[in-house]
Amino acid sequence: MRSKILICIFLSIFALSLIAIDFPARLVQSSNSGWTLAADNPLPPTSTVKLCFIHHSCGYNWLETGNGNLGAALNANNYYVTETYYGWDAEPGDNLGDHTDTSDWPLWFNDTKMPYVYANNSHYAYSNAIPDPGGENQIIMFKSCFPCSEVGSSIDDEKTIYNNLLPYFAAHQDKLFVLITPPGETEVSSWQLTRELCDWLVDPNSGWLAGYPGKNVFVFDFYCVLSEINSHHRWNIDHVEHVFAADYDGISPYHDGDDHPNAIGNQKATAEYLPLLNIAYNRWMAATGPSIDYLEASYGDIGDNVIVHGNNFGSSQGTSYVTFGEQQATHYTSWSNRQIVCEVPAGISGAVPVTVTTDEGTSNHDCFIQDSSPQTSFYFAEGCTRDGFHEYLTLLNSNSSPVQTNITLMFSDKSSQALPMELGARTRTTINVNAVAGGGKDVSIMVDADAPIVAERPMYFNYGGWTGGHDVVGAPAPQTSFFFAEGCTHPGFEEWLCLQNPYATPTTAHVTFMYKDGSTYGPLDVPVGATSRATVNVNKEVGGGKDVSIMVDADAPIVAERPMYFNYGGWTGGHDVVGAPAPQTSFFFAEGYTGYGFQEYLSLFNPYAQEAHLYLTYIGNLGNILQQEITLEATTRKTIHVNSAAGSGRTVSIRVLSNRPIVVERPMYFNYGGWTGGHDVVGYTP
Repeated sequence: MRSKILICIFLSIFALSLIAIDFPARLVQSSNSGWTLAADNPLPPTSTVKLCFIHHSCGYNWLETGNGNLGAALNANNYYVTETYYGWDAEPGDNLGDHTDTSDWPLWFNDTKMPYVYANNSHYAYSNAIPDPGGENQIIMFKSCFPCSEVGSSIDDEKTIYNNLLPYFAAHQDKLFVLITPPGETEVSSWQLTRELCDWLVDPNSGWLAGYPGKNVFVFDFYCVLSEINSHHRWNIDHVEHVFAADYDGISPYHDGDDHPNAIGNQKATAEYLPLLNIAYNRWMAATGPSIDYLEASYGDIGDNVIVHGNNFGSSQGTSYVTFGEQQATHYTSWSNRQIVCEVPAGISGAVPVTVTTDEGTSNHDCFIQDSSPQTSFYFAEGCTRDGFHEYLTLLNSNSSPVQTNITLMFSDKSSQALPMELGARTRTTINVNAVAGGGKDVSIMVDADAPIVAERPMYFNYGGWTGGHDVVGAPAPQTSFFFAEGCTHPGFEEWLCLQNPYATPTTAHVTFMYKDGSTYGPLDVPVGATSRATVNVNKEVGGGKDVSIMVDADAPIVAERPMYFNYGGWTGGHDVVGAPAPQTSFFFAEGYTGYGFQEYLSLFNPYAQEAHLYLTYIGNLGNILQQEITLEATTRKTIHVNSAAGSGRTVSIRVLSNRPIVVERPMYFNYGGWTGGHDVVGYTP
């Protein structure tokens, strides 16, 4: 047991250390006590961006569904695709689309031709599955075909051509330009020089873009990716990796009888390109519009000062502003290009997004939790004193003086019971809820103290032969919304939803159930009487055999918990969580184990009408890292079996990052030396 505890402590410390090497938005420790985000972020744009791809036959194949699948991948990452191809005209009859050799690029990148590219709406290889967002193309991808991979006896002329494009790019930083290096022929005779050219184009320190002042030019080395199986240009955990295989000899394995790359090579390139395109887009956007790195304090109360760190806020406020949820801040202490100090406005509660809006647009968001900490109130929706259940309330007063506490027990018959109590200075107090409330009760609890304390509610049970226990810290405040990612009504599982209304006025909770196929059931209207507890039998409501996530919206603030009891292949037990108050874009789990006798899962929940793109990173105790990219469809619950994804026999921490707010829980089931059970948590959100 001691070794297991040490593992958990190590993983907890290690998971916190991940913040210093974060993926995909790397975090580095700053000189203050906070953390600052670096620029590289491979998550897709949150709204659709229009893109034009200048290409010939290799680009056609790369885009085509069933070949390279690039078009579908671009759409899945919120890029709407337009194209130029053979026969495309900028000005009538100029046939510019036929001319895409390296030597032809000066014909394109000038103020005569490029306005036609920006306005282009032509399609050749791919028909978009997402709507046209309108307006001009914001990203210009351009690529020469495979004959240009032969560079002859010198690359000086190619370097001159590329260098001569930079003044145009510098004058048009409202557009993002992405050079795709020409793919290699089956065998490239000039392969050593071609590799040298590609290295020069990509190298940010001494290559093509080393002295370039903008962030609106990026290079993807298509040639490198297709040169060998172990050659890559990709996002690798926390950095951009550009490497040619040691055995590269000018002969590519990705051809099937002609010089066009085959589908296997094109699909490899698609997988490596999309995260890099997202990085390029996010770098470009961070260089032009406002962006938030972090809030120095991510929770506080109305009227508190919050320091917002980031970039491109402007040297003075002018008409710019900070928004908390739907409320604009009105009191500002200071405003500079990289830091804003403002007061939390009235009218917010719980977790809200914070954004900065300037004349250049609205930033990404960070999360602020309105909380009058330190905490003096705790709420517990679940509680049971029926046969086979033993419930306790544990209270910690770490203050140097006694604390007066009012405890209210609320029952399903709408009655309540008051229990005033003084907690001695620096003491732990335990209340046997069965003894106080009597047996046979479903009970919720509200704890109010006149000074900060901590309250937990451990429960132990023998539920029809299923033995175990669970424990939670109380919710800090009632809310109108709660979200639960985990949920299961398969054979051997019983799921419940407990709702507590601590107030004197009845309310109604509207409960929506969402399944793995994207279908939903509800909302189910559940009356919750004044100062009372209501219970929903989820198995009865949705039927058996379901993996189900839950969204609760109430007409007035309540508290929601979701206890579950199970027989998991002979391992009996139960677990319980208080619902997440709001979806978030990042979740961290320090604990995790896939060794013998342990089964670990991730439950992923997207409650919204747009799909989310997720990056999962599994971190082992020896620094070994695995990564996984998945799409979480709209209104969908998805389950990841961590034993399968990360491998068996591992101690593993997990980080989940998403381009849209989601909810993530990590249930685990175990037989630890004959002790069976399970536990579940909502991920930590910074």
